[in-house]
Amino acid sequence: MLTLRFADASSIGGPIGHIIVPAEAARQYRHNGPTPPGSVTGGVWRTAPNAVTLNTTRDSRLASGRRYIVFLMFIGESVPVAILDLPSIATDYTATLDATTDGASVLAGAGL
Repeated sequence: MLTLRFADASSIGGPIGHIIVPAEAARQYRHNGPTPPGSVTGGVWRTAPNAVTLNTTRDSRLASGRRYIVFLMFIGESVPVAILDLPSIATDYTATLDATTDGASVLAGAGL
């Protein structure tokens, strides 16, 4: 389970889903475009005024030991909101990530 915590609750808006994309494919990903190989998608729900939790299916698997970019999907756009450095693990991963709706700073922070 992955939770995204935002500094400003008003910036979250109403996300309708998420996609977690391998970092090397993040710049090429486009809203409603093809899902890049190695990505997972799923739902999102608000768990606090400034936080959302991501839900994926049981069959969704990310390769451990890799860097990913987390996008929140809205009606008309997908916004990169956080960097996920997934450690090398063989079990389920649970974390809370600091997030922002400033997509350019997320991509720059990932060196993209």
